[in-house]
Amino acid sequence: MILEGKIERGDYDKLLRLIDADCLNYSCTAGIYLASPGGDLIEAMKIGRLVRKLRLETHVPSDVPPVPDLLPPDRQKIEAIRKKAEADLKDYKAILKDAKANYMCASACFFIFVAGIDRERNIWPPVLGIHRPYLSEADLKRLSGNQVIASAGQMRTVVEDYLKEMGVPVKYADLMFSIPKDQVRLIDEDDFVSDFEGYIPELQDWLDAKCNKLTDVEKVVDKGIQAKMRRKEKLTEDDERMKEMLGEKHIQQDECLGQVLPKLREDAWKQFHGQ
Repeated sequence: MILEGKIERGDYDKLLRLIDADCLNYSCTAGIYLASPGGDLIEAMKIGRLVRKLRLETHVPSDVPPVPDLLPPDRQKIEAIRKKAEADLKDYKAILKDAKANYMCASACFFIFVAGIDRERNIWPPVLGIHRPYLSEADLKRLSGNQVIASAGQMRTVVEDYLKEMGVPVKYADLMFSIPKDQVRLIDEDDFVSDFEGYIPELQDWLDAKCNKLTDVEKVVDKGIQAKMRRKEKLTEDDERMKEMLGEKHIQQDECLGQVLPKLREDAWKQFHGQ
């Protein structure tokens, strides 16, 4: 499913109706592609808790990094890779109604993204941004100065509790409140990989026990190869041989996940509705 545009009150109910319609035949949606500049924080948290309860994945847009200042032929090679990536990203942008305004996940959208049990981006660095949560102009007009100060303190507590509930490192609450509301701080790729990408830790352990047939040594080797590939480093001959050797086990793992995860979502949906 795609959640595009500003997050507004009532979106929780709209999303739940879509999910319920999809789940009636027990083929529950796997997750949500987020393309939103933000919106109503409370509604976003409400949606986020639904996402976590229903064991859904979340995906955010990504963008191609700039070409570094390198000498040919390295620069030409990277430029070719970049152009290929830009062509691939056009397919993602084409599915949106207004990619220019919504090809991002920022502000309140961040709170939905962190709720996913598996958190991913398209290909390249994520377009995932945060800033200080704030009251709307309408809310500010109806409150007194003292009420605004009290509300700001309450908002910080609500935000911190939510991020803790979703397993987000504590540093992001401090970082978020340090950024003016009219600016956006993008999460860099290194932080995304270390703090967000992939299955949440408590689920990863269960999935490993169910589906990961790699030995402890193979897991270490595989992790190293995956890290090199993310950094776009050239693999050695030994790396290539190990990658090929581990390929069959990865296929088996993917097949196992293809059975385990749909059942997990189906059970979560039934539990949510008291079935």
